[in-house]
Amino acid sequence: MIVVDHNQSLLDLAVQHGGNVTDVMKLAIANDLSITDEIRPSTELIAVDQDDPNMVDFLAVNNYVPATLSKVDAGTEPNGIGAWVIELDFTVVT
Repeated sequence: MIVVDHNQSLLDLAVQHGGNVTDVMKLAIANDLSITDEIRPSTELIAVDQDDPNMVDFLAVNNYVPATLSKVDAGTEPNGIGAWVIELDFTVVT
């Protein structure tokens, strides 16, 4: 049985418990989920066979818990070069 931690996606769980990101399909099918579904923390999932037990052991021994899922707060304005407007947010100097 796999227990989902905060900010874990199905891809994170596939790596943590299967040893390989390609295990995501097996994990999704076993639990009747889509690979893009958001899973609530503390949800219990059915475990699948490990493709790379060495990776699973490495993560466990080093206390690594993949948790790459994060959301941008709806109240936060976009920032960074992708959201900037020339002459509004920054000036081009020639």
